[in-house]
Amino acid sequence: MHQSFASQSLELAGPRKLKRSSAALRADPKGATLRAVPKPLFDFAASFAALVLTIACGSSDHGVPTSTPTKCDNCGTTIDGQAPADFWAAVPACLREVTTIDGTNPYCYSAAWSPTADIALTGVAHEARLLSIDVANGALTQLATYDEQDGNLVLEWEESGKYALSAGSDLRLFAIDANAPSITSLATYSAGTGQIYAAQWSPDFTHALTAAEDGTIRLLDVDPAAPSLTERAIFSGHVGKAFDVSWAPDGKHAVSAGIDKTLRLLAVDTDRGQITELARVTDTDWESAARWGAGTPILSGTWGYRNALQVWSTPDDFSALDKTAEFVGQTPGVQVIEWSHDRTRLIAAEHDDTLHLFSRSGMTLTAIGTLPAHYSGVHSVGWSADGKSLLAASSHGDIVTLVDLTGCD
Repeated sequence: MHQSFASQSLELAGPRKLKRSSAALRADPKGATLRAVPKPLFDFAASFAALVLTIACGSSDHGVPTSTPTKCDNCGTTIDGQAPADFWAAVPACLREVTTIDGTNPYCYSAAWSPTADIALTGVAHEARLLSIDVANGALTQLATYDEQDGNLVLEWEESGKYALSAGSDLRLFAIDANAPSITSLATYSAGTGQIYAAQWSPDFTHALTAAEDGTIRLLDVDPAAPSLTERAIFSGHVGKAFDVSWAPDGKHAVSAGIDKTLRLLAVDTDRGQITELARVTDTDWESAARWGAGTPILSGTWGYRNALQVWSTPDDFSALDKTAEFVGQTPGVQVIEWSHDRTRLIAAEHDDTLHLFSRSGMTLTAIGTLPAHYSGVHSVGWSADGKSLLAASSHGDIVTLVDLTGCD
């Protein structure tokens, strides 16, 4: 049964310039969209699931989230802004917790669902785990572990479901066997980078990019047959931690996010072994997450004063990052952005533990569901291949939660 509700949609049109105006934001009577009258403060269609626009006062550095008229902390300008306070009440809490599996570590750092089977890899401090997933009966069962890698482990599957990358204090290439359950390390790459926060396969699954505590983005050749992990290039542009990196669909570009408050557009030459910065933008907050998928815009999340979900586009020559839209939440820290396998849905999670589900049609995002009472927090999510379920790795304990999404159809 489909539940009707007042949804918010955002049309992601081409990049437009931010405009200053003294006009107030007003909610329409149905609470479905935000409109600026008589002139828009931002020249884009603005409506996005209980998230409030950043209103510029003086410069882009002075944006503040606001749901009632307030003063900018930086420049003292009074800002009139209103958003529907009850918006999330109009979006169904249609995500449902099915079951959990608990461990004894302080946190769980990753949960990755196999693209080919109902098994998953999860990562905690110094240990990777292989789980079976029984969706029909709502059960998670541990099958195997690997405890010979240091660091907080973040894992990502290769498309065949036979291999995975594991990022910790080094990078490992794992072979996964669900029939005779085992996790086997095939190759190790170590460069003294500290914690590796992200590792992502290239679109053709022959290379990987990593983002690490030392601020580097590294390009590696990945060959399961050899087996080997071979360094090809190092980009050292970030100052401080590089939190995330994501390949472009063409396998020739990437976007990275860092504690230095920058989002960087990179050219990645896998033939020559080069990573070159093409453009960068600097925010007032940490850039904490980045995702770029086939047929989707570039999305980034920030953590700090504004806690924004940002939407970016690039010109055909990849010479710039153009902000198409920005949305400021009333909750702290966007730390998870993850597309479903078919790129039609998106999960975003903030540090207040709430999971937000969005659908995508063309370049329009629409809020369609929430899981508001997920008290164990979120470090990562892993989508099932059919997009009907996901796993959430806890940021408050060693907990993995199976979540059902079928109520949001």
